[in-house]
Amino acid sequence: MTQMQRQTSIEELSSKLKPILGSKIDELYFKYTLADSIDEKNEIAHILGALYKKHLGKLLDKKVLQGAFCIKLREYVLFRFFRQ
Repeated sequence: MTQMQRQTSIEELSSKLKPILGSKIDELYFKYTLADSIDEKNEIAHILGALYKKHLGKLLDKKVLQGAFCIKLREYVLFRFFRQ
């Protein structure tokens, strides 16, 4: 995978995860863009891929997430995984 293809896929993953995980995804993407080493970029890419697979993989692939359902799912994920 070329750097351009990887960057696109990281951007796509981030944009798909953002409605559900919000600013946490922005932080990860920002760290990815500032990462100096390939190892650090690979680690962040792996994290984004795992989050996608865990939270959205099947639903987005089947185009189930739409409108109000997406908002409800976001509220659930934020409550379940990011409550303080």
